[in-house]
Amino acid sequence: MKEESCFEVLSSRIIAETDNGRKTFQEASVRIKINGEAIIAVAEDICSISALHGAVKKALKASYPEVFSISLVNYNESRFNGKVRVVVTCKNGSGKWAVSEVSSSDAAARTQAVAKSFKYILKRKEVEKMVTICPFCNQEMEKDSESKCSGCGNVVRPEERQKKEKGKWKGIDMSDL
Repeated sequence: MKEESCFEVLSSRIIAETDNGRKTFQEASVRIKINGEAIIAVAEDICSISALHGAVKKALKASYPEVFSISLVNYNESRFNGKVRVVVTCKNGSGKWAVSEVSSSDAAARTQAVAKSFKYILKRKEVEKMVTICPFCNQEMEKDSESKCSGCGNVVRPEERQKKEKGKWKGIDMSDL
């Protein structure tokens, strides 16, 4: 059974505009469903992918404040056999990732690739739960404190602690995105 996604893109639109014949910019609007509620957001930029990224980010930021730190690094479009492949690369404070989407529609490939870039990191944050372990007694500790371990009473500095994965997460099933 497929897990429920953190959000769903209901629709998107990209409009190219020219400012008195001098500067062209793109306006993207998206309608996203989060927890049963439809949210509409609009953003402008010089390219469609950047505008879509901005619109999705605006739509998500109330429910997922961590998207504020996500930046678009690069994107690439290629065409083959009547289809378009869009690769979107993003980053935040903890790393960099790339996702891709293939579609017969340019707009659908762009929209879904941008959405996937956000879903990837949101899904990763859900499943990548790290706990801090005392090296003396293997008890779970609070992440940022320099206090005594409640299990053995030893004072453990943050650099002495071990990090251990909680659960058995091995990776993210991209089909869930």
